[in-house]
Amino acid sequence: MIEGIGRHKAEGGVLPEVAAAVESGRLNFRRLSRAADDCARDELTAVKGIGPWTADVYLLMALRVYKEVGYEYMITPDHVPGISGPEAGQVGFAFTYGYIHAHLQAIGEE
Repeated sequence: MIEGIGRHKAEGGVLPEVAAAVESGRLNFRRLSRAADDCARDELTAVKGIGPWTADVYLLMALRVYKEVGYEYMITPDHVPGISGPEAGQVGFAFTYGYIHAHLQAIGEE
């Protein structure tokens, strides 16, 4: 474990990378908080040592914070899957809304 902060040795390599990315402005948590999931994931995974799994866990943790602070408003999906056919927009929105709802439900069951 890294002395004093309770992290495993493998995590030690990513901490300086994250710090450098924050200092340089390549990683900005305020910007991440307003970004669409795919954009936030891209920004996070651009940092050496942060992979897709870690980025997704960060996004799930953000949803937990919304729950903990009592956020009761809509989380608007700004990207929906491209679906062809009649009423494709409504179907895409319904899919995305269901996806967000499932994540919020999973957090509520913890």
